[in-house]
Amino acid sequence: MYTYCKNNPILYTDPSGHSAKTTKWSNDQYNYLYWQANHGSEGERKWALNQINSKAFFVDQYGNAYTNDEVWNARHPKVKAESFYTSGNGPRASINKKEVALQLVGGEAGLVNVNGDYKYGQWGLTGQSAQGNVGIVYSENEKSMGVYGKISTAKANGAVKIPLPITDHKLVVGGEIDFLSFGGGYYYKDGKFKSGVHFGVGADIIFGLD
Repeated sequence: MYTYCKNNPILYTDPSGHSAKTTKWSNDQYNYLYWQANHGSEGERKWALNQINSKAFFVDQYGNAYTNDEVWNARHPKVKAESFYTSGNGPRASINKKEVALQLVGGEAGLVNVNGDYKYGQWGLTGQSAQGNVGIVYSENEKSMGVYGKISTAKANGAVKIPLPITDHKLVVGGEIDFLSFGGGYYYKDGKFKSGVHFGVGADIIFGLD
């Protein structure tokens, strides 16, 4: 019940929810639960089956397990609103064991952003914004590449998420429409591809895996 605080809510807390956000699917956890379900005591089998039904196969850096729903809710707040937002990095160049990066610019900033992210879809409305992504990054936390730049007065986007059989992934298919915008290009980041052209009014296509 208290997996976010190592089953001890008195001594440990996780008010930020960051542990659930940074979990990874664990093959060891998967095998452990199925072993307990088949070879454990009656109580262990019952517990393991409950964990399997909840898809508690995600483990954080401290070894705590989380269900699929817990991870999803931590990573995808349903509705988010910001009066000003910014994300990304400035120029960087590095080659080491943790990453390979050669990036001129990578990020986005804008005024007024409202979006919703759900299990089978997402949407967003944004006011004035600027986005630039030029370069390539390959690391544990990010895989991106492309040449994309755009300024926009207003934009709306949406996508559907289609579950893929026999996997935990979803196919994401969507688009973005911008008004009083200029720019374009192509951009790939963490499984999703975005490409479009903007001159006054423009559109992007978005597809990939979630």
